[in-house]
Amino acid sequence: MASGEGAFRPDIPSTARMYDYMLGGKDNYPADREAAQRTFDAVTEEVVRGTVSQNRKFLGRAVRYLAAELGIRQFLDIGTGLPSMNNVHEVAQSVATGTRVVYVDNDPVVIAHARDMLNDVPGSPARSSARGGQCREPSRRCLSGTTRMGAVSAATCRATCRSSPVPTRRAGRAACAARTR
Repeated sequence: MASGEGAFRPDIPSTARMYDYMLGGKDNYPADREAAQRTFDAVTEEVVRGTVSQNRKFLGRAVRYLAAELGIRQFLDIGTGLPSMNNVHEVAQSVATGTRVVYVDNDPVVIAHARDMLNDVPGSPARSSARGGQCREPSRRCLSGTTRMGAVSAATCRATCRSSPVPTRRAGRAACAARTR
């Protein structure tokens, strides 16, 4: 198990697997579906599924804008979640095939699925990778200190904000921003 990866526990809900279920995916377990159902009961299933769907669409638009309009050629996806539609490398590499992407997550199921997905992408070992790690430690996961980088952290604030003090979040953002200047 790589540094930062947790033990696989299908009996404990995972945010990534709940999100997968909410998007209509198949890579989830009863504990994830039960936890997602509690969310549906609190907010309504229609609102939750609509929100996660819009979040994925926003992610695609943001990555496309960064790659096409700003010329960003490397991305760090922090708290990547399970592979779904319009993954960061798919969107970015549709704009510029040489774009590099590093996916970081602390869920071993997410990392296994991401690595499997990337095995099917020609040239991906050189351009894209998936690593275990904590989303609160992004600065050591930055790609190249000489090239501008787009940092993606879609739908991770709810998890990070609960468990990380504000100075740590600010320090992580500042560290990555400093590496891209």
